[in-house]
Amino acid sequence: MFWPFGIIEADGKVCLQVQKFNGRGAISPEEIAADLLKHMKQKTEEFQGKKLAKAVLTIPATFTEAQKNSTLEAAKMAGWEEIVLLSEPIAASFAFFNDRPIENNSFILLFDLGGGTLDFGRRRF
Repeated sequence: MFWPFGIIEADGKVCLQVQKFNGRGAISPEEIAADLLKHMKQKTEEFQGKKLAKAVLTIPATFTEAQKNSTLEAAKMAGWEEIVLLSEPIAASFAFFNDRPIENNSFILLFDLGGGTLDFGRRRF
């Protein structure tokens, strides 16, 4: 597979080689994610009319510790002060049951069918 950018190692990390005004440079996946998160944070702050310091980010259920740490690093670089990572299937259950009553002692199966993954979980209420 051919990429429109080079993949290099810089500072012990896998990075993308990019062309800068003063030559070539490297940018990490965390920096790319941080730029996206920073933009989303700024737009949300503009819409809300206030500064935001806390964030809940959803992540795939299969994320490794390294992937979780990289996500946290990107969120901190974007300016978030308090960050909670939440598994996507759990987040889906919160959204679904937010306005629905749940009977006591119910056993719920959760399915999160994404573009390339299927996560599932179970939860007793």
